[in-house]
Amino acid sequence: MGIFKANDIRGLWPREVNGPVFERLGRSLGTMAGGGAQFVVGCDGRLSGPELKKALIDGLLGEGARVIDLGQVSTPECYFAKRAWNVANLAMVTASHNPLEYNGLKVMLGDRPATEEMIGPLEKIYESFDAGSPARAGECAVKSPRAEYIAWLDEFARKALKDRGGQKGFRIVFDAGHGPVGAFGAEVFERSGVEAVKLNCSVDGRFPGRDPNCAIEGNLKGVMEAVRSSAAALAVSFDGDGDRLACIDNLGRFIPPDELAVLLVRTGAVDVRGRKVVYDIKCSSIVPKAVRSMGGEALVERSGHAYIRQRMLSENARFGVEVSGHYFYRELAGGDDAMVSALRVAAMALGEPLAELRRRLVAEHHITPDVRVKVPAERQEEIIESLSRFHGGREQLRLDGLRVELPEGWGLVRKSITEPKLTFRFEAESAVALEKVVKNFTAPLDEELKREILEKAFRE
Repeated sequence: MGIFKANDIRGLWPREVNGPVFERLGRSLGTMAGGGAQFVVGCDGRLSGPELKKALIDGLLGEGARVIDLGQVSTPECYFAKRAWNVANLAMVTASHNPLEYNGLKVMLGDRPATEEMIGPLEKIYESFDAGSPARAGECAVKSPRAEYIAWLDEFARKALKDRGGQKGFRIVFDAGHGPVGAFGAEVFERSGVEAVKLNCSVDGRFPGRDPNCAIEGNLKGVMEAVRSSAAALAVSFDGDGDRLACIDNLGRFIPPDELAVLLVRTGAVDVRGRKVVYDIKCSSIVPKAVRSMGGEALVERSGHAYIRQRMLSENARFGVEVSGHYFYRELAGGDDAMVSALRVAAMALGEPLAELRRRLVAEHHITPDVRVKVPAERQEEIIESLSRFHGGREQLRLDGLRVELPEGWGLVRKSITEPKLTFRFEAESAVALEKVVKNFTAPLDEELKREILEKAFRE
């Protein structure tokens, strides 16, 4: 499918992404942003990061850009530097939660996160770029945002944790996933009086402790055991570049991101009264119900970090959630920061154990994980349209693929933006009803495809 994805650039290193590719990307970005444009540029802890960052900067400088080289940072640090220093553009060398053999690039031009409207034209510039075109001399300064970022987090932690008191004996497991947040994150909690049990805090692009994707419950079994063995109040886990957050409650159970969003809203940790909240179309229905119960307005948006962030900006929304573990805030210019979210969750747990909060505030619901099935690209639209026709008499949402409201719940099908697959997801109020929803939604599909979807939906 190539390295140009819907919301970013990503591929295998060094076969698909390497120095020459990233230098050309830098030239292309510099061309797109205009001569003399300013960029903050960073890289996460992946082994290929320094090489690719240098090549990218060389390319930007070749188009006359003014670059601030941040060094090795988390993605939220890169966003912070852009905000704090009022820099127009951002380029972060990272493959986010992907395995160690990948690397890539996250981009912001002005306030715009990367969507197809940006990536498409960038790809065209890249493909048509004349490598022999004369280079212009840009400027590069090296400056780390780490000290300012930590001071900002410390102030946030003071308000969220220290000023509330009650930290004595309050223990968390801090699992950095071997990303850059491991270099400083646990200490932010400790300075506010929280005891932190550190896991995977060495910044190591080989990811020896666990897979960098914290959104998959199976990757966090060691974290769950650490919570139970240390009698911790919770665990906070981060992905490879530190912008996704996963949480484990005091009983050592994974908290799905949509449930965590409900807790943030219903406890008032994020005040949504009279304000808008953007939620991922894949989220459980418990999210919009919780928002409305607290006097907020819930707005559904297509899956994808860039789409939710863009909607946050256009609606001036207070809060946003994506089921992959991104939490968005108005005060971060519509962006996300997993450390900010982790501090908010810890503050919730100071008042009442997370397991008890879940029992009181999260309504019973049954939802499948993403069910991904291989379908040739040329057949995907045909399958979606056949499902739409079959369910023609029911309420449908075509924001991102097809979502159909059924008597017992809902079913969703959408195209994967990273691989030739269709993604299905289903929800109902009971386990029995959930199986019925899956069968009803997929009724017009061929028997082999229906069987695969059903098996994957109830595999665990």
